[in-house]
Amino acid sequence: MRWAKSMVAEPKLVMVLWLDITATADWTEGDEVDPTPFQTVGWLHSSDDHVVKVGNTLDEEKKVYGITAFPRGCVERIQELQLSTSTFPV
Repeated sequence: MRWAKSMVAEPKLVMVLWLDITATADWTEGDEVDPTPFQTVGWLHSSDDHVVKVGNTLDEEKKVYGITAFPRGCVERIQELQLSTSTFPV
C-alpha cells in the first residue's frame, strides 16, 4: 500500500525523537518495562500520516540518501536544527 508523501522541497536538518520497542525475557515486572527513547539526526526526506523518512547523506543536488523510515506511531517529536551552510560547498 502506498500513501501520498509530503516531500520536502528543501531538505531540513532535523532531530527525530522516537520510541523503540522494548522486550524482556526474564522476571521483570510489567510496570518496569517501557519503550526506549532514542534520538536520530538527519535530513528530512518526507513525512506523512504513516511514516517519517530521514537520511544521513545530502548530495550536491540536495537529494537525501541513507534513509531511515520511522513508523509515525513511534515518533514523539521532530525538531528542526539550525545549520550554517556558509562554510559548506553544497
